[in-house]
Amino acid sequence: MQRDQIQSGPKSMRSPLRSGYHRVRTPLGLCQAVMDCIATAAKTTDRRREVESRLAVEQDKARALAGETAEMQALSSLMMGHFGVGS
Repeated sequence: MQRDQIQSGPKSMRSPLRSGYHRVRTPLGLCQAVMDCIATAAKTTDRRREVESRLAVEQDKARALAGETAEMQALSSLMMGHFGVGS
């Protein structure tokens, strides 16, 4: 009976074992696998924050360029209208 309990593992280990940790044989091994996943998730989160920051900068640049373009088009239309020139 004790052997069956050891082989089946505690309830807290069963769910992670189904999630791809089937090679983990001990609670310590499971703990290490979970810590590795947490470290990987933290790195991914850091990379995502960096990319989102760069995206925000580029979006600001795009908005500024769109504003400048709209201003130039408005001035162009005004000048063409003033001189009676069609585009």
